[in-house]
Amino acid sequence: EVSPLAAATTRLGYRSRTKLVVTSGKIGLYARGSHEVVDTSGCPVLDPKLERIVERLRQLDLARFGVESLDLRRVDEGALLTLAVREKTDTTELERIVSNELASLSIVGWALSERAAGRVLLLGQGHRVIAGAERTPHHVSNDLPWHFASQGSFVQAHLPQAARLYEHVIERIAQLGAGRALSILELHAGSGTLSLALAARGHRVTAVEAYAPAVRLIEDAAREQNLAVRAIESDARAALDDSPPVDVVLVNPPRRGLEPALRRALARTATRAIGYVSCDPETALRDLDHL
Repeated sequence: EVSPLAAATTRLGYRSRTKLVVTSGKIGLYARGSHEVVDTSGCPVLDPKLERIVERLRQLDLARFGVESLDLRRVDEGALLTLAVREKTDTTELERIVSNELASLSIVGWALSERAAGRVLLLGQGHRVIAGAERTPHHVSNDLPWHFASQGSFVQAHLPQAARLYEHVIERIAQLGAGRALSILELHAGSGTLSLALAARGHRVTAVEAYAPAVRLIEDAAREQNLAVRAIESDARAALDDSPPVDVVLVNPPRRGLEPALRRALARTATRAIGYVSCDPETALRDLDHL
């Protein structure tokens, strides 16, 4: 059964996170099939507050300080920024200049990441916070608990659509439970927004995430909001192998979807329902066919 599409009410100025390439005089994206950088000044889908920050960073000509890329995301009080520089770059002057700009740009914290030569990914391995917050609360919507955002952490690009998606999952689980608390296992939990929201409604939730810093942020956000979420650092397959049967398993896998063995383990573990959030229709249909 295919329900009607829930089209976004906001189609411009919505994007809450951006990763961009930096070269001399340009901040933008690679042209299709090349490493030629196309400057994206005035990007119509980027959150206006982020666009203003990018425009100011463009004026600073960050490439002359060894910056190769940046990661910028919205949070409740402004934005978090990560700049990736070439390995072994002297960043003294860069740190001074960017730190002086923080207040005027509403950047609540910024970090540096070192990027190895020839690295495919835009950002480097890990990061070092230079000034401001290492983590800060962020609400996907006012109706959901906040999660801790940090430099480089995952966030849905379209927050109003993400809120609608989470609310849909929460509603379906409420219907399934018919007023009683359910045991829920969420795989690929990311920042833990959905796990925190389900715990706020009384469910017994275990959040599984392979990225250790994200697990700590989920634990801290749950503790500070007095929510009962158990967070586990693990890959999805190991977590399913170790889990007793639960009422509901939620998955939000990367674009490649779920491996066959993981699908089988998923079907064994979930006794009442499986919730599958996908960012790739083709792999989702493949997985649903197998399930």
